[in-house]
Amino acid sequence: MQQIYKNELEIEVKTKSFDYQLDPNVTSLALLYSTSSNPIPSNSEVSNLNLDEFNNYNSFQLNLTNLKSDTRYYFRLIINDKFISPNADIISEKTYSLGIGDTHAGGIITYIAQPYNDDYIENQFHGYVAATEDIGVSAPWGCAGTSISNMITGGTHSSTKSQNTALLAGCTTSGIAAKICADWTFNGYSDWLLPSKDLLSSFRDGRVKDKLTFSNEFYWSVTTVSNDLAWASNPTTGKFEKLSKSNSYRIRAVRKF
Repeated sequence: MQQIYKNELEIEVKTKSFDYQLDPNVTSLALLYSTSSNPIPSNSEVSNLNLDEFNNYNSFQLNLTNLKSDTRYYFRLIINDKFISPNADIISEKTYSLGIGDTHAGGIITYIAQPYNDDYIENQFHGYVAATEDIGVSAPWGCAGTSISNMITGGTHSSTKSQNTALLAGCTTSGIAAKICADWTFNGYSDWLLPSKDLLSSFRDGRVKDKLTFSNEFYWSVTTVSNDLAWASNPTTGKFEKLSKSNSYRIRAVRKF
């Protein structure tokens, strides 16, 4: 299941977090949360907890919103205006306000690395965005009939950058699709790539397809099939075919963030 990143965190506060049960002498209960590793009222947000609800269920669900992206948060509990936890505890290593289909880093996010992906790095938010328009030329994949070192037939999202690097190192022909991407500057970025087969497929995601428009034609991927063939797709129909590297097709660039 696709992980959703958002700037909101739900936590549960339970009585077992304390050294004692709540009693009638408890008149106030609050949670401090802060980007400081030593949360105190002057540097923290304060959420007051409802004592009646807490005593009825011995726990309390609390939604923290408007958190900063890519930020570590800490918390302390306060009973009767006194700290209960002697040390700050991490609430969340990461919060994000972006997801698939959002505008980011020069394009539209089509892929976010997940724990089951081979390019996943714990507590890092990264993936690929697609440009919102085609590069205005059609071009061949290049070097048909030539064996290029370090090219793989798998078309995973994470292989996009390494396969562009291998293709450009092994095929120095001018005017090929990957080279056109590498030389392109768009929305202030100049590190565009030819997408892998899986990235081309991600353009059909329901969260993405209404934000990207395509011609009803084939577009190249960087994913090779053989010395003579590579994968291309028509994003309008979702059709994939193994086509001659000598043929010229349209180009939609992506970049890694």
